[in-house]
Amino acid sequence: MIKLTPTSTQLLASWIALHGRFRLFFEGPHGRRTPAELTVEPIPGTGVRLTLRAADSFNSCTLNGATSSKSLRDRAEQWLTDCANGQLERAA
Repeated sequence: MIKLTPTSTQLLASWIALHGRFRLFFEGPHGRRTPAELTVEPIPGTGVRLTLRAADSFNSCTLNGATSSKSLRDRAEQWLTDCANGQLERAA
């Protein structure tokens, strides 16, 4: 299973509170790291729009921010992991 590196996971909570582009890394089962670009656009009073560019793929979603920031970070992490693993139905 492909997942975010520990450093990218730690930084994600800060990134989703900001507006900008961030470089993150996914790690595969054999330790291979793959770079990706995450664009974060906060939507005041609504949530956050995330866009992920990794290899030849492009995915985006809007997450409702009505819950705590930890929950928003957890949902963002799950969406990123789902995209990296090709589980787009679940990521949508």
